Formats: sequence, C-alpha cells, structure tokens
Amino acid sequence: MAQIFGFWSDPPAYRAFMDCAHDRIAAAQTGTYDDLRVRVLEQRRGIAAGLPAGLDGSSLLRLAHCQVRERRRDHFIRAQVEVWNPGMAASRGMRGSIFAESAEADFLVLSAWNTAEDHQLYLDERFERLHAAAEADADLDAVTGDVVDLEPGWTVLG
Repeated sequence: MAQIFGFWSDPPAYRAFMDCAHDRIAAAQTGTYDDLRVRVLEQRRGIAAGLPAGLDGSSLLRLAHCQVRERRRDHFIRAQVEVWNPGMAASRGMRGSIFAESAEADFLVLSAWNTAEDHQLYLDERFERLHAAAEADADLDAVTGDVVDLEPGWTVLG
C-alpha cells in the first residue's frame, strides 16, 4: 500500500493542478494500482512546525482518520486545540502535524515523527492521559489510521 499526501497553498492552487497537470500524470500511471481513494480536506490548524515543513528529517507518519459524532463536533475541535495539540507538540521527536476537516465533518490528524521509537514513547507516556483529558470516547464514532514509514527517495518537498 502507498499513501500519497499533497499539501496545497490554497484551493486555487489545488484546482489549477487538477485542471492542468493531473490528467497527464494520471494517464501515465494507468495500471499501476488496483484501488485508489482520494480525500480532500481543509487544514484547520498546524501543530508544532506543521506540515509539510515537519516532514523534513522525519522517518514516520501517523495518520488518524476520526469520525466524530455530529453533536460532539465543537467539543472535538476544542479538545484538539486545548489538549491534543499541546500534548503532541511537547512530545520528543514530534516534528509537525496538521489537523484537517473534510466537508463531511470527518477529521484527519497527520503527524510526523523523527523515529518510530519517538512515536512509541508518545503512545506509552502521553497518549492515554491525553485521550482521557480530551474525552475522546464521547466524541468519536470511529478512528482508523495507519503508521507510514517514510521512504526518503519518495518524499518530495518543495
């Protein structure tokens, strides 16, 4: 499985790419994949260095796709800003992260880590406390995600 993340400066830049270069690139990749899913999200907030800046020097990405109960949306956003973001930013080895929302009110937290060990230390030392303080169980219908080892030769910044 491959994960591809694109960061656009603004909606017109994304639209320009889709209107011009995308079809040429997509045509050249016909037959190179079996399944493709695309999500377009709006960044609500950067954490620490943010992304893509935080990718420089990172070896691991953690993504959490959060499906939030409709009546808990405002609480979830507030908890992200007041609990999760400062807790993650204070964690050793967390290079940068984004908090983004789709039109369907699904959320993505994408965080870049120096090493897998740094991410594991965050899980061991901070995650449960932050989870409880944020009242995450009350906010979430489901969380899916993945841990992605970054391949330096496949990481394009700029």
